[in-house]
Amino acid sequence: MGRHGEGEANANGELLSDFCVFNGLVIGGTVFPHKRIHKVTWVSPDHRTENQIDHICISSNFRRSMQDVRSRRGADVGSDHHLVIGKFKLKLKKYLTQGTTQMRRYNVEQLMDQNTRANFKLELANRFALLSQLPEDASVEQMWKETKSLWIETCETVLEKRTRQYKEWITPDTRRKIEERRTKKAVLNNSKTRSAKAEANKEVKKSIKKDKKTFVESMAEEAEHAAGQKNIRELYNITRKLAGGKQVGNHPVFDKTRKVLTNPLMQCNRWKEHFEELLNCPPPSNPPDLIPAPEPLPINTCRPSKEEISQAINQLKNRKAPGPDGIPPEALKADQQTAVDALYDLFGKIWDTEEAPLDWKHGYIIKIPKK
Repeated sequence: MGRHGEGEANANGELLSDFCVFNGLVIGGTVFPHKRIHKVTWVSPDHRTENQIDHICISSNFRRSMQDVRSRRGADVGSDHHLVIGKFKLKLKKYLTQGTTQMRRYNVEQLMDQNTRANFKLELANRFALLSQLPEDASVEQMWKETKSLWIETCETVLEKRTRQYKEWITPDTRRKIEERRTKKAVLNNSKTRSAKAEANKEVKKSIKKDKKTFVESMAEEAEHAAGQKNIRELYNITRKLAGGKQVGNHPVFDKTRKVLTNPLMQCNRWKEHFEELLNCPPPSNPPDLIPAPEPLPINTCRPSKEEISQAINQLKNRKAPGPDGIPPEALKADQQTAVDALYDLFGKIWDTEEAPLDWKHGYIIKIPKK
């Protein structure tokens, strides 16, 4: 224990001190000098008593790696405890990925708001007007790049980046109240009154409780509908989501000699080798003798119609990760008429020239471990 602790130790404090001595630990909050407000970690419900009861303990072998420990009163955690932050200096091996770009994730839940959805549709319509000015002899690759930029640039302009992961049942209105509470907390940390902060905290808790109830009810209705349609897979997914199933950890990767691979680059190369052997099968030595049809089969070989494109867009599932193009399904559904018109011209060009964009030849392989 250092010389810069706050308050007097009680019985629990003595137990913590003995535990640290027995295990060779250092209590970080007592080592570094700070103002009193940056030492206390707990405030009583009546806001009259403050104490230092939350700590970061580290092995004495790594004492020199610890540079600072203090509490952050500005962190909005909806609790009577302050967030305790520790600063450490470590040397880690950096893993560089070559030839890959970071996928941008947009906050597509904002499209649930009517004003945001209207702005998105207006921005998309303005950009679609520029797309119609492409020359008729434009290549498939050029048409695809311009079509893809419709949604990518519109998402960049209208939607925010997904920087914080909220619970999926928290609505944008509740998130706005959380931001208001965070602003009030920063102001009230240096003020005398606590009534506004308490009222904001009460509104956030009430709104979160309402959102969760609405989410559970909607999921129950979806589960009932899936059961009526005998969609067992969807019913199982909804039940697991409501029950909060445990996360499955990553399994080790072995080479062909059953040696564990720990290097990320070696693991990627092993997966590449596995899928190359799995998917690139040699042709069969005895191909089946198929009898040709006596007359052409009644198969519609016309270009995809607008009705078919609209039906395909409706079948897209929300809250799914986009493909290599980076276009989320919610963005296509936000203005379905514009999406159908843009894709109809693109699909027609691909159908007539029998050429596909280069992006369409790339995909993601998702490894699903066996149970």
